[in-house]
Amino acid sequence: MNPKEECELLLQTVLPFAKQMLSENGEFFPFGAKMNLAGTITHVGASTGEERPTSKELIDLMRGAFQDEAREQKLRACAVVYDNLIKPPGHDVKKDAIAIAMDHVNNLSVVMMVPYELREGSTPIYHQPFAFPGDALIFSSTNETAD
Repeated sequence: MNPKEECELLLQTVLPFAKQMLSENGEFFPFGAKMNLAGTITHVGASTGEERPTSKELIDLMRGAFQDEAREQKLRACAVVYDNLIKPPGHDVKKDAIAIAMDHVNNLSVVMMVPYELREGSTPIYHQPFAFPGDALIFSSTNETAD
């Protein structure tokens, strides 16, 4: 599999869970998934020990753990999933979106956004997803590639 296909596998793993949490709770805490060198995907969470930590704290904890695993050459790809406000292409107003920031050891970094609306008493309505280049935060300190 190539890096894009492996990131798509991560996306297929995390997006249904984010949608489920939105449907059931109207929100979700940041979470993630990682792919080891053998291609096995594992779901990942983070905790500060507090009942309601900030999203930034949880995102930073996950990214730090992923960076450590990348330096130790134990990680092939990872995804961090969080709620975000963003202006979709062609819109002037910010919308809620599921953000999925994915990084791959072979120089791929992308953020997928899935805008949504929550309406009282109904399931979330999802709009056209879009993607843009990510910040390459996980593997930037490692120039190794996994084959």
